[in-house]
Amino acid sequence: MNWYLPITSLSIGLVLVKSAILHLENSYAFLASIYAYDIVGPRVGVALAAIIPQVQLNVGLILIFFPRLRYFGLNVAQVVFALFTIIQVVTLMRGLNIDCGCFGSSVGNPIGWKSIGFAATLSLASTCLISRVRSISRRLDT
Repeated sequence: MNWYLPITSLSIGLVLVKSAILHLENSYAFLASIYAYDIVGPRVGVALAAIIPQVQLNVGLILIFFPRLRYFGLNVAQVVFALFTIIQVVTLMRGLNIDCGCFGSSVGNPIGWKSIGFAATLSLASTCLISRVRSISRRLDT
């Protein structure tokens, strides 16, 4: 009963690809959402706006189409979603009332426990799948 490994990997991959496409479609809006967090300066913000969607897209495609690279993709996804979770918690604690920017500017998803829970759940799911992939590969090695 290993159906949950490919299905959950596919789901995480689809979330990453959808987010990446929406960010790439309107990169200026994504840059504005990065600036709204008020954590980084202009140069770092521009770099993040260029890098984050590319990472999301590539990791999402790995999780969808390349099962042999699933372990790598899940590790990167876990780190990405953990960082998104931490940044949103810090932003909420700072009292900023901004959109999370998770799925583009047109969605209107303010930072709150819903967006934090979504990112944390994806991070936790990635972590659980990493453990599963590791145990499967150990069994195959013996």
